[in-house]
Amino acid sequence: MSQPQTGCSNCAKNNCNLLKCSRCGLSSYCGQECQKKHWKIHKKSCKCFVVKSIPGKGFGMVATRHVKQGEVIIAEDPILFLKNDEENMIASLDSQFESLSAENQKRVMALHDPDPSGVIDQKVMRIFKINCIEVNPVGGGALYPT
Repeated sequence: MSQPQTGCSNCAKNNCNLLKCSRCGLSSYCGQECQKKHWKIHKKSCKCFVVKSIPGKGFGMVATRHVKQGEVIIAEDPILFLKNDEENMIASLDSQFESLSAENQKRVMALHDPDPSGVIDQKVMRIFKINCIEVNPVGGGALYPT
């Protein structure tokens, strides 16, 4: 995730009270004039969501503006995927998990687990079920790294 800049995104001035972009919070400006001048550049990278802590869920993506139906807001491949009619769901997820890099395994294990003291053999399944996004028309669920 990007870090907010230390100076004005347009003029680089840093000895003033900087105002953050109200949409993404990542760009800062010394005033409205600089913000307007920089908008053509910034709008290409200004995201329509922020990642926030959600009580009882960990972190989630929260829209910062109206998102139009069909609008692509993020494009990435899932790190885990499971079809609804999968024969042995736990074995399939465990196999996919084992083939992930150590970094991605760590990212998965850091996600919210609704029963951290539960059976360890079902931990990946619990994490997947609570954190996955339904994927249609494929008829399954996917877990994304962000």
